[in-house]
This record gives sequence, C-alpha cells and structure tokens, in this order.
Amino acid sequence: MTRNCSCISGIQHIPVYNSAKIQTSHGAIQGFTGLDAGDSAYQVITQASAAGQGSEQSLLKPCIDELRDNLVAISPELEREDVLNQSTLLTDSGFHSEDNFQWLDQEAIGSYIADNQYRKTTASLQCVMLSFSRV
Repeated sequence: MTRNCSCISGIQHIPVYNSAKIQTSHGAIQGFTGLDAGDSAYQVITQASAAGQGSEQSLLKPCIDELRDNLVAISPELEREDVLNQSTLLTDSGFHSEDNFQWLDQEAIGSYIADNQYRKTTASLQCVMLSFSRV
C-alpha cells in the first residue's frame, strides 16, 4: 500500500484518513479526540482510545464498554455488568448530554459530569453545577 505524503522543511506530513476537523478557540485543526480512563487508587490507565471526531458526547458509551471489557480481562472473576458498581465516573463537560445521563442511570453507574454551561454561571454556583447520576 502506498501513501501520499509531502515533506516541508524536513517535516513529513502523512494524511490521516480517520481524523476530523476540530473547532478550537484558535480556529479549526485536523486531529483526533483522545480518551482515557484511569484508576484513581492505583493510578493506572485502564482504557485509552482515539476517535476521529471533535465532540466527546457520543464517545462515552464505547469508552465505558471498552473499560468494562478491559477490567474483566484482567479480573475474570468479575461480572461485566457489575464491574463498575463500586466506581464513580468523573468527566469533563464534553460528555454532558441528556442521552449520557439516561444511559448512565440505566447502567447504574455513579457519575459526576461537569455542566457544559458552567462557565456562564456565577463563581459561587460553579461548585454545585455538577450533575450526579446514581440509581
């Protein structure tokens, strides 16, 4: 398989076929959204992935599914559905959506997801603008 690439000033530019145009405060960039999940007690990365899209909202379920698979793979005695029962998910506002809240509630996964409007609230309210989902 051949790839088209160009070299400018000694830097090789290889086209990335599954990347996305991502809007930033400095304009659009070509790239990936990187996701990872870590264990706070042992400080170990338990899931990592990259997606060719700018928005994180639709990536929560696949991330959690892969996380469950990874945890069951290293601890086969655990049941896949129950592996996150004693855990609390903490995310940034990129995962804030009604669909994610409903899915987390259905899956009985405790979570704190920052409100995507938190920068528009007053400073005194920012500390309470976390959404909590627990069955």
